[in-house]
Amino acid sequence: MFINETYDQLIMETAMGEGEYLTTALELMSCDIKTSQVVISQLRSDLQQASSSTGFTNQDHADKAYQFYSSLNQAAVVCAG
Repeated sequence: MFINETYDQLIMETAMGEGEYLTTALELMSCDIKTSQVVISQLRSDLQQASSSTGFTNQDHADKAYQFYSSLNQAAVVCAG
């Protein structure tokens, strides 16, 4: 729910590499400062790849938010250790 409601801010902050909503999302995934940078780097890479794919602009908001959520879950595996 958080990602869906804050998706636009999360995408902007992910592109910048910092921000309040991004920090909150990382905290929800139990990421500390050290692992957050690894996760942000992966999220930025995933976002760049997704946004350059055919049809991305035509995807529903919910689909884009779910894609970000999936990317965050995969990248945040490093935070669990």
